[in-house]
Amino acid sequence: MEQPLPEWQEQYRRWIELGADGVIASHPHVPQGWEMYQGKPICYSLGNFCFDRLNKKPAPTNWWNSLVCVLNIDKERGVKMEMRPIMFNAETRYVCDNASESYAAYLDHINGTLQDEEAYMEYVNGCVQKLLPFYRNQFSRGGLVCNPFSEGFLKGLAEGLLGRGFFKKEHWLNNVQCESHRWAILRAMKLKQ
Repeated sequence: MEQPLPEWQEQYRRWIELGADGVIASHPHVPQGWEMYQGKPICYSLGNFCFDRLNKKPAPTNWWNSLVCVLNIDKERGVKMEMRPIMFNAETRYVCDNASESYAAYLDHINGTLQDEEAYMEYVNGCVQKLLPFYRNQFSRGGLVCNPFSEGFLKGLAEGLLGRGFFKKEHWLNNVQCESHRWAILRAMKLKQ
């Protein structure tokens, strides 16, 4: 998701209200934009920085693109923030500056959406609704939702038959323990009501 969940936005803004000089986050695998809130920076996700992929599937869009956040904290002048676009080159295995026009346009787009409340909420709600089948599949694969016709349930069953263990709990446990996944699931379920 290229935008933070509203629950994260609320949490990070609250930390600023409680006295934080800035909030820098990085859990999602893509940059999610940044803003100044009450004169202090919030970076919702810097992206991966350097995250090699072991599988052969193509990397999702912006997997290799990241940000570096440079903060200058001055008691009299406040906090100044500079964002530097970077990328990880999987072939050379180096992190370097990213001056790509398409990446600059992507960053402008995500920050513009973040500042437009209606576009932001439309994007987030659309994303969580699209992700709900994935989450259901993960619960089925872990054996929690017994839908015998789902791809996840069949994969969990096949893994067991192949000696890899039936219905591994990691397929659903991360979705319950991780706030981002849990909040996305709850938001999608509420939208379906």
